[in-house]
Amino acid sequence: MGGPGVGGGDRSASGPAADSAASAYTRGMLRPFSSRPARAALFLAVSLLLAMPAAVAAHAEFERSTPADGETVQGSPRVIRAFFSEGLADGSEMALLGEDGTTIAEGTIDPANPTRMRIDPPELEPGDYEVQWKAFADDGHLETGTFTFTVSAAITPPPSAPPSAPPTTSSPVSAPPSGSALPTASAVVAPSPTDGEATPPASAAGTSDVLFPIIAAVVIVAVLGGYLFMRRRPAQP
Repeated sequence: MGGPGVGGGDRSASGPAADSAASAYTRGMLRPFSSRPARAALFLAVSLLLAMPAAVAAHAEFERSTPADGETVQGSPRVIRAFFSEGLADGSEMALLGEDGTTIAEGTIDPANPTRMRIDPPELEPGDYEVQWKAFADDGHLETGTFTFTVSAAITPPPSAPPSAPPTTSSPVSAPPSGSALPTASAVVAPSPTDGEATPPASAAGTSDVLFPIIAAVVIVAVLGGYLFMRRRPAQP
């Protein structure tokens, strides 16, 4: 009664026999990967898995531009460039459009660098401009996009001051004569005569002033002499 019934024993395998069976099963599972062809196939599969992100990233992605997207530049830019992450294939191009949508200039891959495109625009007037580009990668993948910029009027520099002339050596100038050496206006200009009267010469006026007393004295002497002579003459009967 105390013995186990039919089928009532422990179902889990244990002991040395069970461990040996598990080890044999594990060796059987790993045996296919231990051969040289299996290892080569495993290495190839891992390499493909690692190369897939690099293949996806090999597309020519847009990185930046000059002028930058949304930038305002003073004066017309001499060149417009678009830079990409990988080399560009034939068919890559870009176009410059004005505010009305008309194409002003076109460009393609820069001969100096296959990872960028360039446009050599004409003189641009102040305004808003758009650049449309499409880039083909070496694997044939196509990327498209746009960027914009604004041109403002160029600042005119102020005119430079003309160079100053060197000082010239002036010849010595003689001092003007003193005021005493120059005739004054009162000494040179005689007083103007009154209307209708003749101005006697200065010499004639001086002579009359001298002769007048002499004549008066002679007349007085003559009158006195005649008076005295008449008194002394005796009266006739």
